[in-house]
Amino acid sequence: MKHSITLRTILVLITMQLPLHAQQDTDTQSFNKNWQFRIDASKAWQSVTLPHTAKLEPYISNNMWMGECTYQKDIPYEPSWKNKKVFLEFEGAMGIAKVSLNGKLLTTHYGGYMGFQIDLTDHLVEGRNRLEVALDNRENSNYPPGKEYRRLDFSWFSGLYRNVKLNVTDKLHISHAIAANQQGGGGIFVTYPKVSKQAASVQIKTHVANDHNNPQNFYLDHSLWQNDQRITGTKLTPTTLNAGDNRHITQTIELKNPQLWSPASPHLYTLKTRLIGPGKKIISESSQRIGIRHISYSADGFLINGRKLYQRGTNRHQEFPYLGYAASDEAQYRDAVKIKEAGFDIVRLSHYPQSPAFMRACDELGLMVINCITGWQFFKDGEFAQRSLQEAREMIRRDRNHPCVVLWETSLNESGMPAWFLKQQHEIVDQEYPGDQSFSGAWKDGPHDVFLPARQHGKGPKFWDDWQHGNKPAFTAEYGDWEYYAQAAANFNQDGAKELKKEESTSRQLRKHGEKRLLQMALNYQESHNQNLRGKSIIGDANWLMFDYNRGYANDHCSSGVMDLMRLPKFAYFFYRSQRPPSESSDHYSSGPMVFPATYWNESSSPQVRVFSNCETVTAYLNGKKMATQTPDQNRFSTHLSHPPFTFDFKSFTPGKLKFIGSIKGKPVAEHTVSTPGKAAALRLHADNSGHPLRPNDNDFLFVYASVVDAQGTVIPGATPLLSFSSEGGQIIGPNEIHAEAGINGILLRSHQHAKEITVKVSSPGLKPSELRIQTKLAD
Repeated sequence: MKHSITLRTILVLITMQLPLHAQQDTDTQSFNKNWQFRIDASKAWQSVTLPHTAKLEPYISNNMWMGECTYQKDIPYEPSWKNKKVFLEFEGAMGIAKVSLNGKLLTTHYGGYMGFQIDLTDHLVEGRNRLEVALDNRENSNYPPGKEYRRLDFSWFSGLYRNVKLNVTDKLHISHAIAANQQGGGGIFVTYPKVSKQAASVQIKTHVANDHNNPQNFYLDHSLWQNDQRITGTKLTPTTLNAGDNRHITQTIELKNPQLWSPASPHLYTLKTRLIGPGKKIISESSQRIGIRHISYSADGFLINGRKLYQRGTNRHQEFPYLGYAASDEAQYRDAVKIKEAGFDIVRLSHYPQSPAFMRACDELGLMVINCITGWQFFKDGEFAQRSLQEAREMIRRDRNHPCVVLWETSLNESGMPAWFLKQQHEIVDQEYPGDQSFSGAWKDGPHDVFLPARQHGKGPKFWDDWQHGNKPAFTAEYGDWEYYAQAAANFNQDGAKELKKEESTSRQLRKHGEKRLLQMALNYQESHNQNLRGKSIIGDANWLMFDYNRGYANDHCSSGVMDLMRLPKFAYFFYRSQRPPSESSDHYSSGPMVFPATYWNESSSPQVRVFSNCETVTAYLNGKKMATQTPDQNRFSTHLSHPPFTFDFKSFTPGKLKFIGSIKGKPVAEHTVSTPGKAAALRLHADNSGHPLRPNDNDFLFVYASVVDAQGTVIPGATPLLSFSSEGGQIIGPNEIHAEAGINGILLRSHQHAKEITVKVSSPGLKPSELRIQTKLAD
């Protein structure tokens, strides 16, 4: 016993003396470049970089490409790999993936939304190794989503559309969380048995495997870091693992005065993990960002770190124009920024697991997540059901360490499911994430912890106002779209709604549909959100949805997004943005006090101007003259809102400049000006990087927008000229000629490799052209 204490003390001192960036045997590297691709054997091979889509889709895609395609890449054998383990990790390969090495089939993976790992070790030969990935994204009812494309409410697209990584490690290694296939284990699993402002317990369960032919002695070291400073760590305990054996090792770090993770303050720590062998040798080293928090759900509300918080949210499909799902990590981050900027604190990942990069962005930005298995209005017993159950397990194993995940939706959306299936899906959450910090959700009121109805599944005009089921909470998983599109009772609560044409009353509006219809869309969302807030057991809601998207059964976009597919906002976007408290601010996204008048202020505009703001008062000026100072509206659509809109009645239209100033405690804190547009005179370019500059070597892309403006720079909402784009140092994805919509439209721009600067130009007959220079930045 005395010897054991001395040895442990020595090892602690050794570990503290090891350099921070010590040489490590584990080597994880991007495997995205230098692939060859072809759709069929009759086509020539193309050189591509991942993420990659098998076929670029049109902006309105109602005939998604489906078929077989092949990727191949040579893997030169490295002498340093001798006596090592070599793994290949795919984050997402759409459909059925058959992976072969040197002509030998290694695995067949079903399902395009969860990743998988392959052990190449025993199949590599000296010299060149030919890797081949054959993909088949055709309809198949034996794995989720299962439903045929022409009856499905989303598109699944194609290709090796996420990252691929090569991982070389010692034969003594920490397993892969999914590949280990260990219930409630595998990889590194971090939980928090005790959390308070004063102290927190960080429990780390690590699965170590020994593929050596002899026993291995080692120490497992975990440490918490913040701002490149080591805060605390585990005590080192010597461990021996026999040949061919594997074991879970559980250790705990006690942390005083922890900085807790929440949507308003998403504090993160870096957890560093090292396997240390004899002679101070670091066998492997890895790191991940974690957030410490405690959550609970009940009919009384959602609590995070003891504080009650209404979960104001949205839904997201991971689709981008032309590229489908094939988006870079940076593009995923920019999407998360847009969702947070829009005033949302939770996003439902409808209706499938989404990119690991998007999950990391949600951790960083404080965007809570409802993580969903794949499915929509389809169930089939047998292989489909079993693969769905396995997907639920793998989703939890992949994402369990993300503080952003607060709910696991382990039911097939809007699908008829047998009781045994729902029961197993609920039990999987508890099996894979034991304790009181995992919660399951389902659209059916069954065994799951949280009821996730869509508003349209209730009966208007009350919908889910009076729903109660003991202490069980409800979260309105979708609202604001279908109940208005189908002209259900919700619309009848609005004055004049019966006189509206169907296309005017719906929430499915494109930006080009004009001010009146975009205002109606915003009112629909305001009314339904306000009603959700008064529900007896409703603890949060997610509107349908954040971004417009393509689906198999329709010849147009589902256009109920508060932004369109090109990530351009509609009026409803600013309604939600105004619901964020003005006191909340962040360096990562636009926030704080805001004011936005939802008007174009032209001859067609209503003289009653609706202003979205989170300020206490708003003052209106017309052509420099003060018109009125008002407090928020008080009406039946604003009874439960944090920040109701303001309505100003100017009686009649007078051309000129409208300025609105928002004040808090009598102090001006935000302003917005809108001017009557004149004659189209010029084009104006701007790019959106949402805080992450364009990367030149990572298949990254940016949205670049051209606005049609008058001589004073005011956007002309009725302008639809043909816009011709060109670039130097970059590639335009999709068409380079498009028509403006509501005075603005955009392109996707990708950098050429190694380009430090890209020049974008846009022109249109009769308008002054515009030029924009965009700087790229290599990843840190």
